[in-house]
Parts: sequence; C-alpha cells; structure tokens
Amino acid sequence: MEEHPFHCEECGGHTFIVVHTYEICTHDLRMLTCRCGKRSDAVAAHQDVVSREEYVEWGPLDQEHNWNYEAKNMEELDESREESHVLCEPCTRRAEKSDWTSIDRYTEAIRHEFYLFCQTCEREIEFGWTEPGRGGGIWPVESVDFDPSKCWPEPRHLGSWIERGWYNLNHSD
Repeated sequence: MEEHPFHCEECGGHTFIVVHTYEICTHDLRMLTCRCGKRSDAVAAHQDVVSREEYVEWGPLDQEHNWNYEAKNMEELDESREESHVLCEPCTRRAEKSDWTSIDRYTEAIRHEFYLFCQTCEREIEFGWTEPGRGGGIWPVESVDFDPSKCWPEPRHLGSWIERGWYNLNHSD
C-alpha cells in the first residue's frame, strides 16, 4: 500500500494545490515631443502612468514540498495617470496615444500571498516554509513528516502557531 505524504483531515484527500497571488505595479514615465518648435528642449509634456496587474498561479504540491504552476491567470486592475506636466498645450492637445514615448519603465511586486488547498474538498490547509522568508518548499501541517520546529510559519498562520506552541523562537526571523 502506497503511503501518501499529505492527508486532508476533513476529506482524506492526498493532493494539495498551491495558489500564489501577487500584484505587479508598473511605472512608465512617458514623454511627448514638441513638434511645433515652441520648446527649445523639444518636450511638449511628460507623464507618469501607473498600471497594476494581479496574477494568480496554481499547481500541485509534490512529495518533496515543491510545486510547479500548471496554470496562470492575469487581470488588469487599473491604469491611472498620476502626474501630467504639460509644457506645450497645442502639441499636447493634438497628440494621439501612440505619440507618447516611454523613457523610463520599471515594475515592482507589491503584494505576494500563498495559499494551500485540498484539491478534493477545497479546504485551506495551514502550512509553513522549509526556509525563512517564504523560502524553500511548503510544508503542510497535514503532512506525515510535518515538524513545526524545522520550518517557519506562513505569516498569516503565525498567530495559530504561537497559540499551539509551535513557533520556534530560536528562528532568526
């Protein structure tokens, strides 16, 4: 009889799904060229456009506590023009969206959340990480080899771990 490393306490399921949601914020500094000749620096306007996208990716947790995402979904959250500085009104009024040139663009991750669910009953499973700072693999509380003294709790489970006496205060973070 094959021993399964994971066992859902509610339904007995053996496949756990890792779900990772994160948000990416993109800053795009754009410039509009002055074509009428009124500006000696040839800049009609500049603006900072900020866009946000939310990603959700998921896949099964393997026996070594690692995962590969099998699917990914992206949703654009919004686009907002933070600051527009108009230096030449006539050129700016005539400009099309395609006339703007990106001169500095960078992205930053602003939120990461990890969840673990039983594939059968879709109940969330509490877990820790095999390395500090959400590093390494995911170690489900409902796995046969779970040892809270050898892992770091997912931050939102920290209160539960402290209540159970599981949080190892010898961990450096």
